[in-house]
Amino acid sequence: MTQQQVEGVDALLNDSAEFSVNDPRHIANILATPVIETGNTFQPIVENLNYSEQGLRNTFPKYVSPADAKAYARQPQKIVLSIIWRHSSGNPNSTRGSSKPSPVWCSAHRRKRT
Repeated sequence: MTQQQVEGVDALLNDSAEFSVNDPRHIANILATPVIETGNTFQPIVENLNYSEQGLRNTFPKYVSPADAKAYARQPQKIVLSIIWRHSSGNPNSTRGSSKPSPVWCSAHRRKRT
């Protein structure tokens, strides 16, 4: 692993401990998710979520209604909070879209950007 990868793993493990995540299955999930999301590189990636109304409908036709596409077009944070999280959780009726990301997620991403 590169030094950057080691630092990323360390940040996730430290934040897991800080937020009392001590179930080994949960920690395994926290570590596995970025590996999968980064194509096994465990390197930071940048995603452009600045979708147009039509782009949302084309990319997420199963999850985005015409009304949602119109409401969330060109608003990346709303797209993540209200569309992607809601459906990636397997619960399209979730209210999580109105909340903030988990502390572990925030901390890992905050460190990545600095």
